[in-house]
Amino acid sequence: MNCRTTPAGDRNTKPITEVLRPVFSSSTGHVLEIGSGLGQHAAAFATAFPRLNFWPTDPNPYHRASIDDWRKTLALPNLRPARSLDLLSANWQLNITDGVPAAKFSAMICINVLHISPMALTEGLLLHAGKLLEPEGLLYIYGPFKINDTHTAPSNSDFDVYLRHQNPEWGLRDIALLEKTAASGSLSLTKITQMPANNLSLFFNRI
Repeated sequence: MNCRTTPAGDRNTKPITEVLRPVFSSSTGHVLEIGSGLGQHAAAFATAFPRLNFWPTDPNPYHRASIDDWRKTLALPNLRPARSLDLLSANWQLNITDGVPAAKFSAMICINVLHISPMALTEGLLLHAGKLLEPEGLLYIYGPFKINDTHTAPSNSDFDVYLRHQNPEWGLRDIALLEKTAASGSLSLTKITQMPANNLSLFFNRI
């Protein structure tokens, strides 16, 4: 099996696992991951938090194959098969079949996705996550962000320019805008944690 990784995943998997530990170590239920990429994070989380069931999703079939390689190699019973997910669809195409939990999710996680996707995807995440989260359920978002429309570091400003040159619909999102949009989806920003390399962890809870 070929368990693929990325340099960013190598750097941030441990810090993200540790920032989630206070919440996840005592939790049970189901966690939906949005944009799981190659599956490195999902595998690490399923290993670290065996009482939680992790549902990785990604629109890219190459990524889903890598996720399933991780699953087969590690033989983790709480790491579910990779699924495709369209955040822009009305119901996220999450038909409750083949073991997908009929109950709502206790948490959702989204790592390094919002800045490399259109704003419509961010809105879809924030407006619809509350519908699938349990009361007080967690939406955890990780990545680089702006605060009060200001970059937190020169490197983030340069990164934002680079992203917008790649695709005008990409770029670092402002936390104030995320917070306003999240409120419309019954989510409240409850915590912001500084992470390595000028990234942030955003904790939203369902109201």
